Amino acid sequence: MVGTFIAGYGAEMLRRTLQHISMVGLALVLAASIGVSLGIAISGHDRVARWVVGGASVLFTVPSLALFALLVVVLAPIRQGTGRVPAVTALTLYSILPIVRNTWVALRQVDPSTVQAAQGMGMTPSQVMFRVKLPLALPLIMAGVRNAAVMGVGMATIATLIGGGGLGYFIFEGIARANRSMVIAGTLVITLLGLVVNGGLLLAEEAMTPGKRRRGEHGG
Repeated sequence: MVGTFIAGYGAEMLRRTLQHISMVGLALVLAASIGVSLGIAISGHDRVARWVVGGASVLFTVPSLALFALLVVVLAPIRQGTGRVPAVTALTLYSILPIVRNTWVALRQVDPSTVQAAQGMGMTPSQVMFRVKLPLALPLIMAGVRNAAVMGVGMATIATLIGGGGLGYFIFEGIARANRSMVIAGTLVITLLGLVVNGGLLLAEEAMTPGKRRRGEHGG
């Protein structure tokens, strides 16, 4: 029955899958831009870093449905209370924590002797950051991005409730219609999308690992 449903609603499922991907993708780009920039900014200031990461952690504890609802209320006065704007905003806010935390931790874990060697070569602080620290920190930063992306795929399901579209339509509409095939089909596609996103970003993460890069440069 599920296969029959997917075959019959293939075009609609594809359309909503693309909506889902675009929401998560946009939120991930915004969260990565903010999170990595924040991680770099706080990397040399432990006290500030603890406040920033702590603040992001508090935001992360807010139930996802409550955050979506809160943004509906906050954005309503500017006529953006429903649709993609609150959905992408909520996904972005949730995605910042794993990215900023991993960026901060990764930059702190760079071997001090490597930094000292770069400084000894006459590199400026910005050159040390962007030519030495960030390349070495990339695998762990990518792990944060991957976690945020997979989490976003699941969270974007709720966007349907506030008019954001996406694959959550099949789950919530299926529940409303007592249509088991519709619910299962939506769940399967969301799960598959999460696995694909996780696998793709995991490959990218491994490719950025220094040891993996060196082996690739020498033909494995």
